[in-house]
Amino acid sequence: MGNVKKSLVLAGILLAVNAIVTVAFLCVLPDQVPVHFGASGAADRIGSKYENLSLLAIALILGIVLALCGLFGKGSNRATMARLAVGMQAIFILVGLFIFLNQLRYDGNAATASAPDFDMSQISAIVIGSTFLLMGYFMPRSTRNAVFGIRVPWTQKSDEAWARAHRFGGTVTVAAGAMIVLAGVVLKGSAAFVALAVVFIAWTLACLIGSYAVCKHIS
Repeated sequence: MGNVKKSLVLAGILLAVNAIVTVAFLCVLPDQVPVHFGASGAADRIGSKYENLSLLAIALILGIVLALCGLFGKGSNRATMARLAVGMQAIFILVGLFIFLNQLRYDGNAATASAPDFDMSQISAIVIGSTFLLMGYFMPRSTRNAVFGIRVPWTQKSDEAWARAHRFGGTVTVAAGAMIVLAGVVLKGSAAFVALAVVFIAWTLACLIGSYAVCKHIS
């Protein structure tokens, strides 16, 4: 339980850092900032800088859910959920920094002349791929729970079925994450988005079909 508490404290510290960074940037950002970008990277909606608080709210809600799983979850799964909380809070900090820095340097007067020199589809793919890598690392280390993993009837019928399915699912998820990150690095615009969608669909089917295959003979 000590390691769980240490991980949750670290996750709480990262959440606090995220809040401090968010408040600091809100103090220096203009009132109106780009809040949505098209696949080409061009801003297609301008809004209040305070819309950025939604990202912090999501980090807080997810942090609470994972903390509850870490404190009151099943046995060894507590440590897995606590470590996942740390990883997700770190990802939220990196995403927030990217968004704030680009909002800070965004030139609204040049919006119609050219798109900024970053591509939101690429960044989305890299962030989502990194999340998949994190999930794939923790899947084989998880036990049956209510919020995380391949939660279908054939993986829930026994601890052995869950373990087999998530050893397979972890490998598939890491592979999918690596492919999504690679797509974000080498592709741009709609090509990165299409690659992300294709890998996501293939990953979903692979997890469902593959987990059924490895669990079907387990009574």
